[in-house]
Amino acid sequence: MRPTFSNIWKLSYPIVIGSFAQSIIAVSDTAFLGRVGQTELAAIGFVSLIYMILFMIGFSYTKGTQIFAARRIGEKRFDEVGKILDNSIYAVFCIAALLFLGIILGGQATLTFLIQEGSVLQSSWEYVKMRSWGVFFGFIGSVFLSFYMGIGRTHIIVLFIMAMAAINIVFNYLFIFGNYGFPEMGIAGAALASNLAEILVSLFFVLHLIFSGLRKQFSAFSFVLPDKVLIKSISSLSTPIVLQSLVGLGGWLVFFTMIENMGELELAASSVLKSIYVVFGIPAWAFSSAASTIISNLMGQQRQDQVLPALGKIILFSLLLTSIMIGILLIFTDPIFYFYTPETEVVELAKSLTWTISLALLIYAVSTVLFHGIVSTGSTKQSLYIEIITIVVYTAYIYIVIEVLQLSLQVAWTSEWIYWISLAFFGIIYLKKGDWRNKVI
Repeated sequence: MRPTFSNIWKLSYPIVIGSFAQSIIAVSDTAFLGRVGQTELAAIGFVSLIYMILFMIGFSYTKGTQIFAARRIGEKRFDEVGKILDNSIYAVFCIAALLFLGIILGGQATLTFLIQEGSVLQSSWEYVKMRSWGVFFGFIGSVFLSFYMGIGRTHIIVLFIMAMAAINIVFNYLFIFGNYGFPEMGIAGAALASNLAEILVSLFFVLHLIFSGLRKQFSAFSFVLPDKVLIKSISSLSTPIVLQSLVGLGGWLVFFTMIENMGELELAASSVLKSIYVVFGIPAWAFSSAASTIISNLMGQQRQDQVLPALGKIILFSLLLTSIMIGILLIFTDPIFYFYTPETEVVELAKSLTWTISLALLIYAVSTVLFHGIVSTGSTKQSLYIEIITIVVYTAYIYIVIEVLQLSLQVAWTSEWIYWISLAFFGIIYLKKGDWRNKVI
């Protein structure tokens, strides 16, 4: 794969579209629950972040699947790609089982420790309890996403993620409000809708792999005994990625915990902001995912000299599309914010941070591509160290701003600037002085 602008776009645009479709799930959860009540809106913003942390354990693990698959294709070792898929499924199923047990045994106690407001706590546990068994299908779906990204078949992802989003919206409408004779489940209905959507999209991926010829091409689904050596290799590459995701999202959990202490209004407004921030940051996330495939493929072809120019091209795309998204946000501010909730007090507080998150999105568009470029060279331990240093800076900042100085929500959200600037700074240092060119996986 040559890292031309054309090839980068061909690989990336399906991920952009698919990511928009996937984000509809989070948006629909927030929008539907914003019409149930402020408590449910506050709860979904907080508890969805907690579930995201759990989900990212599996998703981050499968980034190793993507990097391995792309590297083997770059090396023309196609027969090993299916074995990577099979053994990744074995691994994530075991991880999902452990997490499921952890949620059932310790989930309520953990939420009680984190959340002070009783009504928010009750709504949060209703969501987590229902969502817990969805980790199995969410993790397996992540394996397929990473596999298709790794082999460069990103157009398939668009179709299935759009289907998942549509299914989720329908089930949200039925189960949250109890329409057409279905039970009215409120926030638990949002969790059930997400679970059912993930089950169906996982089934779609399995059927496509079997009937498209990819199963035969890559010798997938042989399901012989687990290859302990291969699983160890994937885990060795993936574990630092998992840890860095936990560290990064853990910092955001600390942030939202401090926001929850500021009050339910601030938490509800931050829930809206988080959803908008995630949706409008999709182009940057999509191009960073494309960078993982492109950079790993180049490393497999021994074309390390093209890695930095490729990252530069991907960053240009990321900045361009993110700027367009910011323009849309600034032009249609009222319709976008009121889409999430009709409560004027929540919307006005959230709107006051529009420029804050807009600047954060621009910095994110550069930083996340750089960081994923480092990860995809195989430098996962080094990327973990960068993440840890960055999160220390970030956590110190939010503690001083929120707990010590007790400044406004507007100032608290500038922590996103600090996080992404720090990540880019340390990432650039490593790309200039690190030994990433010699990484072998």
